[in-house]
Amino acid sequence: MTVSKIKRVASYAALARDAHRLRSSDQEHVRARVRSHLVARLGRMRGLPQKLGQMLSFGHDHDDPSIDQYAALQQDAEPLALDVVRPIIEAAWGRQLEDVLSSIEPAAYAASLGQVHRATLMDGRSVAVKVQYPGIRETVMADLKMLGWLSTPLGNLRQGFDMAAYRETILEDLERELDYDYEANQQRAFSGWAASNESLI
Repeated sequence: MTVSKIKRVASYAALARDAHRLRSSDQEHVRARVRSHLVARLGRMRGLPQKLGQMLSFGHDHDDPSIDQYAALQQDAEPLALDVVRPIIEAAWGRQLEDVLSSIEPAAYAASLGQVHRATLMDGRSVAVKVQYPGIRETVMADLKMLGWLSTPLGNLRQGFDMAAYRETILEDLERELDYDYEANQQRAFSGWAASNESLI
């Protein structure tokens, strides 16, 4: 087992510990504190754990205080430093950033699978540079095998949630979600459609 897999397993163990403390406490101030640790851990793990945490923010009971805590996973993910993702971008382009961009913002908008940087091309056009986290494809595929297990620590998903169907949906959509070339082609297709259907937008 590689070091990264050992760390991942350790993260799952810590996640299970936090979740057990959350379920076993009947004091809301304790539950809120533990839930805060749980949300932070889900955000650091990224991938499917973060996605499942995001789903918990879509609860129907708007009076549930946990919804706001899980909602942080929708927008407060911590991005990686530009120096970390720079080699990934340059490997994909086969060129240095300075050969393509006149500028790129070090700050990024982070999600569960990757992050986006604002940048400017040499001709002055503003663009978004989207990059996957290192090893995220392998991590997500490993998480997918543990998807059923994740329904236990995240107990809110056990009631009225079809985990098997969710796994099937993820399996069908995962490759496309991680295929940024496919996403770019879809955006170009939509841009072309929108240009010829302005009256419908």
